[in-house]
Amino acid sequence: MFRFIFQILVLFMNFITFKKNSFLINVHINAGTNSNKIIGIHNNKIKINVAAPAIQQKANNLLRNFLSLEFKIPKSNIIIEKGKLGKYKQLKIIKINQIPLIIKRLIKQSSISSLIITKIL
Repeated sequence: MFRFIFQILVLFMNFITFKKNSFLINVHINAGTNSNKIIGIHNNKIKINVAAPAIQQKANNLLRNFLSLEFKIPKSNIIIEKGKLGKYKQLKIIKINQIPLIIKRLIKQSSISSLIITKIL
């Protein structure tokens, strides 16, 4: 039931889509910052700060580690499908156990009525 309702909701957002038991999330990575943090929406992408520099896949590895903690899933469930060498990436996240609170808030801030989402989430 949850996945079906969530699937309907994400159709209205560009930064996240549901596809075959997984989520595709478009992100904008800001590497080399002071902390790891999901910032918000920036140009229809989820903006995420990561503390590692963008060299030798350090930022990508830290991004996957950070998101695995946020979603409470193994790091292997987060796949960088597009943008491995750039700051704009498309991540495939499979077998999600929990949606982080900040992602729920971003969904509520989208163009969909927050009243409907609050009742569902």
